[in-house]
Amino acid sequence: MDNTFGKNIIPENEHERIAALKRYKILGSPAENAFDHVAKLAAKIFAVPIALVSMVDTEEVFFKANVGMGKVRTTPRGISLCSLAVLDPEVTVFEDARIEPCLLANPLVAGEFGLQFYAGAPITTPDGMLIGTLCVVDKKPRTFSTQDRAILANLASIVIDEMELRLSAIEEMEKQQHLAALSSFNEQRLRDMVMSAPIGMTIMKGRDFIVEIANARMFEIWNRTEEQVLGKGILDVFPELLDQPFPEMLTEIFDTGKTISMPEIEVAIASAAGHRNIYVAFQYAPLFNAANEVDSVMATVADITDRVIARKLLEESEEELQTLNEELHATVEELAAANEEMVTTNEELTETYQNLQLISLEMELSEQRFRNMIEQSPVAMLVLRGDALIFDVVNANMLQLIDRDKDIIGMPLLSGMPEIAGQPIFDTIYEVYHTGKPYYGFEVPVKIRREGKELTGFFNVTYTPLLENGIITGILQVATEVTEQIRSRQELQRAEEMLRFSVESAQIGTWFIDLKKAEFNPSATMKQLFGYKADQPMNYAAILDRIDDESKDAVIEAVDKTVHKGDPLNVEFKVTGLNDQKSRWLRAIGKLDQDHEGELFHFSGVILEITEQKQDEIRKNDFIAMVSHELKTPLTSLKGYMQLLGVKNRNNEDGFTTTAISKGNIQITKMTAMINGFLNVSRLESGKILLQKQDFKLNQLLKETIEEIDLISSDHEFKFFPGEEITIHADQEKIGQVLNNFLTNAVKYSPQGKTIEITSKEVDGWVQVSVKDEGMGISAGDAARLFDRFYRVNSASAQNISGFGIGLYLCAEIIHRHNGKIWVDSELNQGAVFHFSLPLSHTY
Repeated sequence: MDNTFGKNIIPENEHERIAALKRYKILGSPAENAFDHVAKLAAKIFAVPIALVSMVDTEEVFFKANVGMGKVRTTPRGISLCSLAVLDPEVTVFEDARIEPCLLANPLVAGEFGLQFYAGAPITTPDGMLIGTLCVVDKKPRTFSTQDRAILANLASIVIDEMELRLSAIEEMEKQQHLAALSSFNEQRLRDMVMSAPIGMTIMKGRDFIVEIANARMFEIWNRTEEQVLGKGILDVFPELLDQPFPEMLTEIFDTGKTISMPEIEVAIASAAGHRNIYVAFQYAPLFNAANEVDSVMATVADITDRVIARKLLEESEEELQTLNEELHATVEELAAANEEMVTTNEELTETYQNLQLISLEMELSEQRFRNMIEQSPVAMLVLRGDALIFDVVNANMLQLIDRDKDIIGMPLLSGMPEIAGQPIFDTIYEVYHTGKPYYGFEVPVKIRREGKELTGFFNVTYTPLLENGIITGILQVATEVTEQIRSRQELQRAEEMLRFSVESAQIGTWFIDLKKAEFNPSATMKQLFGYKADQPMNYAAILDRIDDESKDAVIEAVDKTVHKGDPLNVEFKVTGLNDQKSRWLRAIGKLDQDHEGELFHFSGVILEITEQKQDEIRKNDFIAMVSHELKTPLTSLKGYMQLLGVKNRNNEDGFTTTAISKGNIQITKMTAMINGFLNVSRLESGKILLQKQDFKLNQLLKETIEEIDLISSDHEFKFFPGEEITIHADQEKIGQVLNNFLTNAVKYSPQGKTIEITSKEVDGWVQVSVKDEGMGISAGDAARLFDRFYRVNSASAQNISGFGIGLYLCAEIIHRHNGKIWVDSELNQGAVFHFSLPLSHTY
């Protein structure tokens, strides 16, 4: 079994398998006893707390029957073990899921649910598709024998048998619904034909001859009203017909299914004025139902009383009789033609009935597909029907969007969502329904009710009229809420306005360079800082012309690193204004931005004036340099006097004087180192510190430095682990200064008697030096700023240790000017290891 379970394994025949599952119309259906009984039986047989009848859909697993899992109906396919069971036609068993490699990261096994045992028999269709499982689950390991597997597989076969029976019942029910719909349509067409016929027509249903429909001409012949006849048996309305041949003829039609025609017959009909005899020509034609049985009789009747009376009056005249006979014959021919036409019409109706069956089936399937499309749509959709805009179909996403449940289906729009009354959106819906013009709205504000509160949301909506035979019957609505996007955009706009206001207030210039179009766009403030007027053009070359020579190379190098390496831009430089010729110190900060494809497409940033800050720094550095120089003169004299005292005290056995002179020399050495540190900082920041590179052996320098420190720090043990001898090309004095700082710090911050380890080695083309102590250690927050100028660790254990926070800053600047790296590894109370490395490729 593949151990990449969480990657949603898909069978090769997934498309056909899902189609087979959909065919059973079982997804999302409510619980049914037949399937519940099988799940309960499986739980009882195997004595497990959980048994499920699961259908594995594209994205989720639907539980048709659920024993032991509460009201859960679905679970994501990606974590369900049933998605594994449909890969194998045999029963899938995990007797202890905790030791299965493919299940180690499964949330059901590794999470709170604690699944340990699983057995799933695939539910297989007659055509071999594995569409789901009958599975049993336990939260403790179990053994599952071959006989157990056979029993579970037999129970799974019962499930597919039940599904087949269920599908047959559904198809039969749908068929009856189609037939009923088609029959209704055919009946309506027949009614329309009867009502529009120019001669008397009626339809009598069943052997009770119930009058279902009759046209106006028929009521004239009967001399009755609709209320007197419709819905009643013809023999009940006209009992006088019982003694006449008509009942026998009607019965014969139901028995034989054959049409009866009479060109002339006398009929006695009773009325309020008494009995009257009329003469009619008629035809009784059978109407068949879907089972091809006689269901009704359609009677076509013409009142020929006037013609018959006229014929009898003219019988005495042979010539007149002949003429009348011809007229009667013509009438009979007309009736025969009418009868033939009615027979043809009946045949056409039968054919139409069959065609309508197919059309009705297609319409029913189309309607179902339409509803399924809406219900399964990943976006919010609904259908409103009729003038009252009745909620007809509303999918789950739309219910969630409008904070309603399925109870609104069947309700008018204003009853289900009264809050939209009086809002422009309701007028829009009304207009779409009555004009048939679709509407497309973007970021439409609508007041809606959510969790009992009314709020304004923003939506992208479409309203599409639905047509049937050219008549608008409803509206399809699709909606997407964009409230959060609108609010985020508004917040962004407010933030941009505040940023713009802040930038303008702080006199900060901005620029934007489109690297693809090679366009440079400076702000008016930036132009002002370079001495340009707001309407004067200024490009990148013009900027370089305004930068002083002593700063220009540093700016070009910084920009080149940003453009070609992606490094952030942070550079200070001095400029002379174009129009005002004013000298200014500026600081530029910027970065490259990428497009959605990961390509660099623009370079932007800010620029601000730091003239006052820079002048303060220059004055401070000048002051430090001056004071340091002034202090060095008396300090040198003092050191000389201390050396003379030491010489004169050699023959003196006064121990106190010897100790005092020694301690005085130590303090003078510390003061000298401190003053030199300040001088180096001043030179570094003024650009006057230069590197005097030469070839020297690194291990020899390390050994000499360790020996010097050991002379004044006898309370610590130094261990040197030299690597392979390497000759480097660097400033030996400056590198020695770095080593001296590392070692003196290790001495200062380590308790007496502790060991200090020094190592050197070559690592991937770099020479690396490390100094490890067993001191108080450094926190992560302090380590990040340890190489900043004047930064000192602020802790109780470091308060009594002297220093100004310039030593490590100078070390970092020296190493960086050698294109090297400097860093520290440490944890609080765990000691520290200081490192620096130099690239061997740059040392020659």
